[in-house]
Amino acid sequence: MFTIDAKITTHLKTLFTERDKIVVAFSGGVDSLALLIALKVIFPDNQITSVYINHNLRDEKTLKEEIGTNKRNCEKLETPLMVIELAKGEVEKTSKLRKKGIEEAARFLRYQKLEELRKEINYDYIVTAHTSDDQLESSLIKLFQGSLPKPILEKKGRVIRPLLNFSKEDLVKIVKQNNFNHAVDKTNYEDIYLRNKVRNNLVEQIKSIFPNYKKALENVVTESSRLNEIVEYYSSLLFEKAVKEKDRVSIELKELENIKEGILVSFYYKVFNHLHQDQRIKKEAIEQLIKSQSDNWSQKLFVIQKTLVEVSEKNLIFSYNENLSSSYCALVDKTYTLIGENKVLVRGKYLKQAGPIEKVISIDPSCLKGPLLVRSVEANDKIKLKEGTKRVVKLLGDWKIEASLRHQVPILVDKEKVVAVLASSFGGSDRLAQSCLSDTLVRNESTLYSVVDMEGIDCE
Repeated sequence: MFTIDAKITTHLKTLFTERDKIVVAFSGGVDSLALLIALKVIFPDNQITSVYINHNLRDEKTLKEEIGTNKRNCEKLETPLMVIELAKGEVEKTSKLRKKGIEEAARFLRYQKLEELRKEINYDYIVTAHTSDDQLESSLIKLFQGSLPKPILEKKGRVIRPLLNFSKEDLVKIVKQNNFNHAVDKTNYEDIYLRNKVRNNLVEQIKSIFPNYKKALENVVTESSRLNEIVEYYSSLLFEKAVKEKDRVSIELKELENIKEGILVSFYYKVFNHLHQDQRIKKEAIEQLIKSQSDNWSQKLFVIQKTLVEVSEKNLIFSYNENLSSSYCALVDKTYTLIGENKVLVRGKYLKQAGPIEKVISIDPSCLKGPLLVRSVEANDKIKLKEGTKRVVKLLGDWKIEASLRHQVPILVDKEKVVAVLASSFGGSDRLAQSCLSDTLVRNESTLYSVVDMEGIDCE
């Protein structure tokens, strides 16, 4: 029989029933080995399957030795060990797709494979060996990344982390008392990953200055958690009022009035998480929304991380489109102005490389009020044409410009009006505001503008 602290076994018994079957995330390190020993005390029968995920991030010799140690320990514990191999390069590929680090990609794939197995063998839970030390390291990382720390949850869905109330020191004691040799991942002592840098360098420095840092951080996490529960509650109520589809979310503008900023931030994160399916959302994107809203929606149409955000008369609409790029706005004060991903606004009649430009519009500078800007079209833009006032988005629709490209169509504006719509290079037409139309003689004094493909253009 194995020797285990009574506090640990007592706590484990509060989390599981005698009938539960569990998948143990087993790296073979001291933490997961101690967890497996403790679980065998309360689950003596065959209700445990240990699973080792080989991420193929280290050399084959090291991995072979580690797996061998893990197999011997599992045999000693009379517990089956399954080894799941990830393809070489799979973690790196996932990291690029999710636009996050290697650590996050490895963790994402690990939980994905564990959940797939749990469902396949019809087990109840996935169990991991996170400790109070992991909780504190995560809190430090969050703090120095500019976020309030959130606690690692003991139970989330089918995942249980039963050792969060116990330290690594407690687990080392279990392994030593029961005469086990655990696997050692040498990369844990190398500063190649962020968590390693925090664990190997920062924690000891903080401990030397603030001996009671653990208790202090626990208090911060507790208070942060309490505040977060309030924000989550109200932002969830707001999110429930939104109309949600797979690639679209809409909410009435009146629902967002007089809502505290913290709740709005949480709500917007929920919207983007819904549309982006767990891809990391940049804080700057949320701040862009908050600023526009605080300015009484000064920006009516913009693009945030492949999501078109449109402020209509009554609704705020988020539409995700994989083909969307970022919106733009620039001062037209030079010969070439980059717009969008692959277009250039040219001021003048000739290109250095290609000679005369065929499609140009002529604008008399005297008709402009203030500086001339080029920007993406916005939902409420209107242009006064000879035949009457037209909504720009209606013109783009009439020209049958693809919806995913319309936000890229440049318009010229001064401080009072839309001066021109330059849609000919997108399959539409170039239209000039009536107030800027001039006769043939004056056109000779005017400035010419056109939009061309950036490829092959020297914009210096």
